[in-house]
Amino acid sequence: MLTFSYIFFIYVLIFFLSLIQSFAGVGVLVLGTPIFLIMGFNIIDIMKILLPISILTSFSCSLIIKGFYKNIIPNYNTLKYFLLICVPSVFIGIQILKHFSDLINFRYFISFIIFLSVFIKIKFKMININNKHSKKFLTFVIGIIHGVTNSGGTLLSLFFLNNKKKDAINNIFNIHWFYLLLALIQIIILYISVTTRISLELNYIYLSLIVITSSFFGTLSLKKFHDLGMKLVYILAILSATTLIIF
Repeated sequence: MLTFSYIFFIYVLIFFLSLIQSFAGVGVLVLGTPIFLIMGFNIIDIMKILLPISILTSFSCSLIIKGFYKNIIPNYNTLKYFLLICVPSVFIGIQILKHFSDLINFRYFISFIIFLSVFIKIKFKMININNKHSKKFLTFVIGIIHGVTNSGGTLLSLFFLNNKKKDAINNIFNIHWFYLLLALIQIIILYISVTTRISLELNYIYLSLIVITSSFFGTLSLKKFHDLGMKLVYILAILSATTLIIF
C-alpha cells in the first residue's frame, strides 16, 4: 500500500511539472517521463499518468491565455498539417510500444531523445527545412518516436513555431494547443491499443485542482518567467536524462 508521504510527493511533483509547462510550454511529458522512470514506473503507466495531466494543463493554459489576450488564435494551418502527419505516426509508435516494449531500453532511448531535443532547441531554436517532403518524413519519424517514448513532442514543436521574440505569447499559446492535441490523440490510441490497468491510482478531483491551480499561477507569470522556464526545462531534462543513464 502506498504511503501518504509518497502520494503527497507525487502531487507536489505534478504541481511543479504543470507549473513549468504553463509558462514554458513544455514540461509534463519531457520532464515527467524520465522522472517517473527513475521512480520505477513502466512506460505504459507513465503515459497513462502524465498524458491526462498534460492535456488538462495545456487546456487550462489555453483558456487563461485566451482570456487575457483576446486577439490570439490557434494556427489552424499548422495544426491541420500536424494532425495529418502525426495521427498515423503516433499510432504506429504506440503499436511498436505495445508489441516490442520488452526489447527497448527506455532509459537509454529516452535519454538520447532528451539530449537530442535540448541540443537542437539550444543550437538551432527552430528547424527550418524548405523541402516539404523531408519535413513530412522527419515529422512522421518523430511522431513514431513520441508514440514509443512519450518524449518526442519537444522535437516536433521545433517544426511549427515562429522564433520571433515578439511572438512569444502566441508561440506559447500554439505550443499548448499542439501538446493538447498530441496528448489527446496519444491517450485515445493508447487506451484503445493497450488495456493494462494503471498501477498508481490518484484522486482525480485533487489532481484536477492541483493542475488547474498551477496552470493559473504559471500562466499569470508567463511573460516574466518564460525564458527562465525554458532554461529550467533544459537543466532538469539533462539532469533527469543523465540520472537515467547512470543509475
